[in-house]
Amino acid sequence: MMKRIVQYMILLTVSISGALYLQSCGDDDEKTAPMVLVVAERNTGKVFTVNNTTGAKTEVGEVMFNSAPLTNIRGMIYSSADEKVFASTTDNGGGKFYSIDTEGVATLLDGNVDGEWYGVADLLMTSDNKVLAILWFKSNSVVGEGPGLQTWGTTGTPSNQHLFTDDNVCCGLGMVYGTSNNQLLIASYGLEIYTSDLNGNNELLTSLTPEGFDEGDVFDLYIQNMVKDSRGTIYAIVYDDVKENTYLAEVNITDETISMIGQINSGDNNRYHGLMFMPGDLL
Repeated sequence: MMKRIVQYMILLTVSISGALYLQSCGDDDEKTAPMVLVVAERNTGKVFTVNNTTGAKTEVGEVMFNSAPLTNIRGMIYSSADEKVFASTTDNGGGKFYSIDTEGVATLLDGNVDGEWYGVADLLMTSDNKVLAILWFKSNSVVGEGPGLQTWGTTGTPSNQHLFTDDNVCCGLGMVYGTSNNQLLIASYGLEIYTSDLNGNNELLTSLTPEGFDEGDVFDLYIQNMVKDSRGTIYAIVYDDVKENTYLAEVNITDETISMIGQINSGDNNRYHGLMFMPGDLL
């Protein structure tokens, strides 16, 4: 499926308004690699590209595990070193960790068999090609109960488990790098943004003002995934807990705003997660 996604995305980048490009290393006449936003539908495991200027989505495939759709995907991240996607699931999905190959077939890497954490909210690739996750630990974990960070190797071995020093981080838990690969921006309740290092030392940075959303109460809007493009623009998946809609939005830390780009679901109350960028020239 992922192979089909990549082939389809190559075609889409010709027509998608606002398609982004990452300059390849080497000679100036080398081709650039188109980068496309991708999300997963929570209830079905279907995968969609998302127009970064309108929020319109286009179905391109689905993720399969044991010959059935992999549902309850919460975080996804593409690894250029491995040419595969890593994914995590919600608490309903067991808070598990998977890899996904170019055919869209998932492999379970960590089944959370001891039940040490709830759902795994969002993922990032580290500078040494590991997968950094934000999640909520249970009381029987090695670090105790609360929100924090965990790292997985690409074969599924967990390490570097840390609770946040300020445990007020809650609800949403979208995560993206800030000014460096040692600074995280983390979304919390009421559209608050925290900063954290990779060891969980965190503090409140700012609260965002929503722009373009019908919902006026910031405590009904949850930032559930964040990604940054090559220009530094931060895109986010926002869930409206009252209207049960999912939106694509842009986060501006400098202006302290979050601006709605478009609604992803079509009045069907379906939820979408796993926002990530994926290149279109893998094959």
